[in-house]
Amino acid sequence: MDTALRRKKKKDEKLLLSILLPAAAMIFCSALEALMLVKDSRSYELWLSANPSGNADRFISMHLMIFLFSCLYPAACSLYSVFALPRTGPDLLYRAVWGMLGLCVLVSRLLAFRFDSLFYDLGLVFLLLLIVAIFRSGKRQEHGVVNKELQ
Repeated sequence: MDTALRRKKKKDEKLLLSILLPAAAMIFCSALEALMLVKDSRSYELWLSANPSGNADRFISMHLMIFLFSCLYPAACSLYSVFALPRTGPDLLYRAVWGMLGLCVLVSRLLAFRFDSLFYDLGLVFLLLLIVAIFRSGKRQEHGVVNKELQ
């Protein structure tokens, strides 16, 4: 019985890591992309030509807001996964809501057409990995409850 609980706990930890690692990598790529865009003088000059009344503060604030919005989905998904998965498990509602939200974020990012940045491309790859991990999470669990025996 003790070995069965240990195996189940290992599976649960593996599931959580398969969700947390792509989310953390996605946030890291978003941070590096924002840093590269803010530090690039060519990007600032291009933005300034499109917005003649703008200044450096507005440019930095705009990229900070883009960064925060790009971190919103992986951070919320990770927090929900850490606190709710041990109690409820990856049920159908979890996979449907977070998976569909992830697909919406993916389409939104694809429509931004910023494929010239390596960190943008890596962020898309990690987002896709996160979505796949969420959709596959139900196949890794037998009954849908993760740590019910341990509580």
